[in-house]
Amino acid sequence: MLVSVLMRSALVFLLVALVGCPRPARPTAPPVTDAPYDIADETDFELIRDRMWAMPPGAARDDTRAKLLSIFLDRARAHLDAHKHDMAHADLLAGASLYTADPDAIGAALAPHAKALAQIEVEMAKSGGDRETATALVLLASADPARAESAKEQLDEILAFVDDLAASEHGEVARGGAPIATIQPIVRALPQKWLVDRYVQMVLARQAKVAALLNQPNGATFDLVAAHRDVGVTARAIATVLARAGRAPEIAPMLEHVKGIGEDPDLLSRARHVAAGGGSDDWVALARDLRDSKGVPDPEAALAICLAARAKFGGDATATAAAAGHAAALGRVEQAIALYEAARAIDAADPELARKLAPLYRERLARLAESGRPNAARDQLQTIERFLDGAPGDWRGERALARVTAGKGLLGQGDVEAARTLLASSIELAPSAEAFDQLATIAIAREKWDEAREWTETGLKLPEREPEAQFAHAKLLRLHGDALAGQGHAREARNEYLEALREWADLGDKVELPPAAAGERMLESGKVLWALGEHDRAIDLIDAAMDVDDDGANTYLGVVAFLLGEGVIDHAADAVHRALGADGVTDFNKIYVCLQLVAESKGAGRPPDPLALEFLRTRNGGLWPDDLARFATGRADLVTVEQRATTRARKAELAYYSAMLGGLDAAAKRQAFARVIASDLVTYFEYDMAKLHAHQ
Repeated sequence: MLVSVLMRSALVFLLVALVGCPRPARPTAPPVTDAPYDIADETDFELIRDRMWAMPPGAARDDTRAKLLSIFLDRARAHLDAHKHDMAHADLLAGASLYTADPDAIGAALAPHAKALAQIEVEMAKSGGDRETATALVLLASADPARAESAKEQLDEILAFVDDLAASEHGEVARGGAPIATIQPIVRALPQKWLVDRYVQMVLARQAKVAALLNQPNGATFDLVAAHRDVGVTARAIATVLARAGRAPEIAPMLEHVKGIGEDPDLLSRARHVAAGGGSDDWVALARDLRDSKGVPDPEAALAICLAARAKFGGDATATAAAAGHAAALGRVEQAIALYEAARAIDAADPELARKLAPLYRERLARLAESGRPNAARDQLQTIERFLDGAPGDWRGERALARVTAGKGLLGQGDVEAARTLLASSIELAPSAEAFDQLATIAIAREKWDEAREWTETGLKLPEREPEAQFAHAKLLRLHGDALAGQGHAREARNEYLEALREWADLGDKVELPPAAAGERMLESGKVLWALGEHDRAIDLIDAAMDVDDDGANTYLGVVAFLLGEGVIDHAADAVHRALGADGVTDFNKIYVCLQLVAESKGAGRPPDPLALEFLRTRNGGLWPDDLARFATGRADLVTVEQRATTRARKAELAYYSAMLGGLDAAAKRQAFARVIASDLVTYFEYDMAKLHAHQ
């Protein structure tokens, strides 16, 4: 009787609790929005630079180039402060290269930076870098006309010094080579007339001298060869610089002087046709020769010639399409697209143009998707679909690849259902391991083990003859093991893990993988060993992943995320320290690995890692990760940072770090973790860790 009364009382209490105090609804994910462009962001910087190449001359292009140039100069300054003179020099050359097509225009853009350039030149000179100092002097001469003559005189002194130095080492036969090598990088990047003329005369004089010496008995000495190793490509060195300077008709007259070593009869013949007023086919042939050269391959010189031919021959389709190909070879996606589209407007029936455009459209789609712009990526996918609808031929494979690309991008922004739809539809068109991989990843993140197993088992039936296919097959094996483990099939999961490990080992024996792929192989193998309980051996392989890909951002991000997910904080700290010292890891990614380490350390009741915390304290930029760094180090409050959380990803990240680092109580933490999980950002570290902490 008493038990019944107690049960009824408990039931009444439960009903009152459920009716009178409803449980809070599961948070809904914010809408999917595109991230704003920020030129200070590494990814956006490259996107903006790529678009700049396709912009027509005018105020908009001038303004964009000037902003890009300013950032390159800022980077050079930062690299000098870090005593990385080679990297600072690369920044100066990259900035100058923005103006290769119209080098005299750089003066106005450099003028505001004249004082900074003068200081850079002084520091380059102190370091003893002759090429670096020469580059700074040429830029300084453009930035400050009043100092131009002085800068050129200093340049002459440097060239004379390096010439004397070479002569002291190899004898008088060595004269002429070192000055050419000193100014060659800057003359190729910024082919101003005075500099090009100086360079061409130096190259011609050196070639005549070496050719004469070689004609003498015992003329081919070791010192001569050591000092003038590049004399064998004299003709091409001259042609590429003149082409970059927009002076293609002058190539033949200059090459007429090259007799003996370094001459190139085929190149001279093509250049003669251009000089004699040949048609667009002659210009295109000359450009092709320069790009395909084994000695000095130069797609930028080839592009310059074809663009000049396009202008000369009134938008000729052949020159336009050839220019597009050279732009694509340079990685200039937007410029290549614009040129191929222009060529198609002239000759829409050419199927080759459609075949060239399709992968470029897909590359544009990938860049939009990967840079946090899912809505723009959707629009681009529709553009691709319409384009393929109107193009003759079978485009199922290309259409499938585009859908996989868009699906991955949407998945990266938390639009899981749209991503699943695109990935599944891509499989119907042309099955790919990447699509099965992504679909299985979604299912595993949502703990839908049966669905994950179905995707992996189907994907594992794909052919795996080529190394790339075997690479993907091994990843699917590991995911299949995860799916089996989730279903509770421990023995079957172990077998799949072992088979994945065997395939990774076999792949490593077959081919020499590039660093990024080699790092991924080691990390994947480490994950498998960890799942098998071989933790020490797993750590060894994870360390090896960072060894073989010691500058790879994705490797460091993957290593840190995995180790923190498994609670191995000390080893994760070691990985973060290595990432902080890696030049190939951007500050953007360095901030995130430091945030992750500091957050998980606090969650484990441990003091923050001093190096990671100090790096976060130094961040004062305007990027979103900088805002998170300020929040994590108490230099910005939650309300202030929330104003910048304009995308689903940013909102989820802020919710996670506010839960871990913001001093919230237990209930507020649970709510914050729930918001992260509701974001559906299943490929994010913060999503995985929010799930982990929410279940603790």
